[in-house]
Amino acid sequence: MEQTLNLILSELQSVRKELKEIGQEVSEIKQSQVSMENKLTERLDLLTNQTSNAIIEHHDKSIDFLRGKIIKLEEELYKLKQN
Repeated sequence: MEQTLNLILSELQSVRKELKEIGQEVSEIKQSQVSMENKLTERLDLLTNQTSNAIIEHHDKSIDFLRGKIIKLEEELYKLKQN
């Protein structure tokens, strides 16, 4: 009987140890997940900023192009009025 109880106690201690190790592994996984989420958020923010900058630059070029066209048209209108 005592031997059986000692065996059960030994098994319980082994199970407790394994549960503790599993808890530590879960904690490490959670930390890793948070770290990966932070990195993904940083990369997404960077990509968003780069995309916004590219769009702004494209619009700036379009505006400059249109401004040049308007200036040329105004010059042509002025010349036509002078004649």
